[in-house]
Amino acid sequence: MNLKAPGLIFEGLDLRGKRFINCYFHHTLWKNCRFDNSRFQMCFFDDSVITNCHFLKVNMLQCVFTMAVLQDTTFRGSDLISVNLNRIKSRHCDFSESDLYYSRFIGSSLKETLFVDCNLKRVDFCLSRMKRISFRYSNSEEAYFQKEHRG
Repeated sequence: MNLKAPGLIFEGLDLRGKRFINCYFHHTLWKNCRFDNSRFQMCFFDDSVITNCHFLKVNMLQCVFTMAVLQDTTFRGSDLISVNLNRIKSRHCDFSESDLYYSRFIGSSLKETLFVDCNLKRVDFCLSRMKRISFRYSNSEEAYFQKEHRG
């Protein structure tokens, strides 16, 4: 798929196993959608609101979620390589068992978000506010943090 859909509302869609390349989803609303086992390359979700969606075992490469709001959404078991999640607001999200190599969460607000058993090598969390985050079994020592914002 190569789509341009800024400003649209998507609810209850089953998009499992699809392939998205160079898609523009700026300012979109996604609610109760499933993307399990899908592939994304150079897709833009910036300024979007994503609620109660499932991105289980997806493969994302160089995608952008800048300033998106993610709530009750899971990316569990996914490859999220070099994904830009700068300045997102995440609440009750799950990135567990994912490879987040070289992804960025700079300036994000992360609440009650799970990064359990993740590859966090070169992941940048600088200037992020974090509350009730779990990095259990992840290599968080290889990520970038500022001590005053972690806890």
